[in-house]
Amino acid sequence: MEEAAAQGVRVVPARPGPVIPGRHVDLRHGTGKVRGVPCFNRNSAIGKLRDDPGVIRRAVAHVEGNSWKPTPVAPGVCRLPS
Repeated sequence: MEEAAAQGVRVVPARPGPVIPGRHVDLRHGTGKVRGVPCFNRNSAIGKLRDDPGVIRRAVAHVEGNSWKPTPVAPGVCRLPS
């Protein structure tokens, strides 16, 4: 992992702490350019979220509890999300 960092590859650990074996290379699929070396779980999550920044932002908002947005129905009346 230190070798990758020395070559300018950004290393993205899942948690702070000792180096854990089993890192994966994360590629920008359109260009094949290396984006980083995340752990298996982080690489899997990025893939499941389709490498889409909008989907990732919505997932972060959900985890942080910021995805709640009431829908105005009439003046002074809002529908809560289900």
